Amino acid sequence: MHNNQPFFKAAKFLLNTFKKILAFLVYYALEFLYPLLVIVGSLLCMMKLEPWPVKFIGMALWLAFLYGLYNIIDRFFGKN
Repeated sequence: MHNNQPFFKAAKFLLNTFKKILAFLVYYALEFLYPLLVIVGSLLCMMKLEPWPVKFIGMALWLAFLYGLYNIIDRFFGKN
C-alpha cells in the first residue's frame, strides 16, 4: 500500500484555504450590499405599498428581516 499522506495533507490545505477565501469574499460582499438593501428595500416599501400604515409595517418587517439576516451571516462566518 502506498503512502498517500502528503497528498491528503496538501488537498486538505488547499480546501481549507479555498474555504477561507470564499468565506472572506461572501462575507464582505454581503457586508457591502447590506446598506444598499436597506435603502432600496425601504424605498420600494414606500413606493409600492399603498395604504400608509402598511408602508411603515412593510419597512419595519424589511428592516427586521435584514437585521436577522445580518446576524445569521455573522454567526455563519464567525465574525461575532
